[in-house]
Amino acid sequence: MEQKPRLITVLLVVLMLLGINPLVGVNKPGIQFIEKIEFSPESESPLVPRAFCVTDDELFIIPDYQSGNIKIYEKSGKYLELIKTIGQKGFGQNKLVKPAFCFYNKEESKFGVMDFGLRKVFIYDRIGRVEFILKKAIYCFDLGFNIQISGNRLLISGHKTDKNERHYHLYSVDLKNNEVINLLPSYQKYGFNSHREFEVEIYKDNIGAIGINGWFDIQGDVVFFVWEGDLRIIKINIKSQEITTFGEKTSSYIKPYASKKLLEARQNRNFNVTRSEKEKMSFVRNIFTNPKYVLVIYEGPNPKNFRLQFYTLEGTFKGEVPIPGQPNWKMWYDKNGNFLYSLSNNSDKGVYFILKYKILE
Repeated sequence: MEQKPRLITVLLVVLMLLGINPLVGVNKPGIQFIEKIEFSPESESPLVPRAFCVTDDELFIIPDYQSGNIKIYEKSGKYLELIKTIGQKGFGQNKLVKPAFCFYNKEESKFGVMDFGLRKVFIYDRIGRVEFILKKAIYCFDLGFNIQISGNRLLISGHKTDKNERHYHLYSVDLKNNEVINLLPSYQKYGFNSHREFEVEIYKDNIGAIGINGWFDIQGDVVFFVWEGDLRIIKINIKSQEITTFGEKTSSYIKPYASKKLLEARQNRNFNVTRSEKEKMSFVRNIFTNPKYVLVIYEGPNPKNFRLQFYTLEGTFKGEVPIPGQPNWKMWYDKNGNFLYSLSNNSDKGVYFILKYKILE
């Protein structure tokens, strides 16, 4: 029994002397597929979900853009069972019109959803397991693509202008006094050098052809932001408002560009050509963080070809791996359990399901 460890040590030394390092690849970050979770045939599935959240005790909260409500599911065996619905479509108290992007904050026990129809973010306190009490509604200056709470501030990824008509694409709202702080100038989001340079380009089709979606995540006092049109992470210190960038273009990534064919297809509302042109490029789909890594997800070229990049919080590139299965850009990351969820669907049948992954560090 005592000879086994010695033999292993000798073999490791011999291999290294021969220039072979058997430890290469050990502890490299990666991703592992866990399971596919389907919606119960006995429960009502979401019709048009734009986003979703998963709580620490694995409740699945899904705003239904078409139904105008928020559906809450819990896992029962291999299925998701609908256990509660919040709100109903319409105008007035406890009514929603087009609920879309959302967040869940475990530390604050808060859930929030952005309603595209009402241009408001509704914030709920979670009481017990399935009770969500509406506490506040925040007006949005424009439609956003990502919302989160950090302490007493609501952060929104969406377009707004200040009193000097300068454009911004990330701002925060104080939940107590509604004070607004602009965090990311639009020219920096899109890679321009100044407000003036951005304003010259803002009404041209180039940016719109590529896309304007932007996502972010928070780690401490730092926001990590990405625009779908460039594999470039923007790092924003909330307190000092210092902005730096990093990012690694790999051989798998093809930066989007507004080709003549794409611009003509958009102008003529030819959606088939628009889609086929975009499928030749790569688009950033989301960004998540944990105390160790920044996780950046991009898709393409070719649809459903999703890849996951790992960076340290300081910006050092640590690797890239493909995401198995058929993920979708609708994703949620559980920082506590280190699980990644994707709300996907079968494009032929239109049936939604959840894919669950484990992030390996």
